[in-house]
Amino acid sequence: MRNRGLVLLAALLLQLVLYPVVAEGDSQNISWIVAYWLATPLLGVVQLASRWWMIIVAALFMAVIVILALLTRVQVFSIPGEMLVLLGMAIYLSAAIAIGRAALFSRELVDNRLYAGFSAYLLIGYFFAAVHHWVWLQDPTAYEVGNRPGPADLHIADFIYFSFSTLTTAGFGDIVAVSRGARLVCMLEAVTGVLMPATFIARLLTEQMKRSG
Repeated sequence: MRNRGLVLLAALLLQLVLYPVVAEGDSQNISWIVAYWLATPLLGVVQLASRWWMIIVAALFMAVIVILALLTRVQVFSIPGEMLVLLGMAIYLSAAIAIGRAALFSRELVDNRLYAGFSAYLLIGYFFAAVHHWVWLQDPTAYEVGNRPGPADLHIADFIYFSFSTLTTAGFGDIVAVSRGARLVCMLEAVTGVLMPATFIARLLTEQMKRSG
């Protein structure tokens, strides 16, 4: 299907648009939004990735669900928030790799690859948001808000905001990483945010030059 990568990109951008709803903290709305967030990467893999990557990501998704359910001894739909963060990390990282690979090496139409590349970039941002959330769950003092020392009262919406400000190297400074683990995650995300677009653009330019030559 022509421009099928645009569907995933629109779905990921919608997640950003839903940020105010998440920030309000309505638990009923958040449960639906979290379900939407977990389904979006799978939609992207089905649309853009190869059959083998689709099988790998789907199998990983099911395996993580089963393992978390067994470890917590609860029903699949009652997985605790901490385990849900791990599930999000696994899904978004695997989807970002699969779709990023398709954006770099696929022989699809150029516009479709552009949408895939943008989508992979957003997937990385959501992955690191889950990583920051995980770090904070392990150490509530890992981040500071407004230079106020002590445990920070942060929410999933705060980690999304902080992740994308770090990924794009904007760094507004209202949320600050203070622990070594949190700073390491920030450095890795900032480097990824710079190198990933550069690699993607260089790949497309190289192919264009080969075709022109």
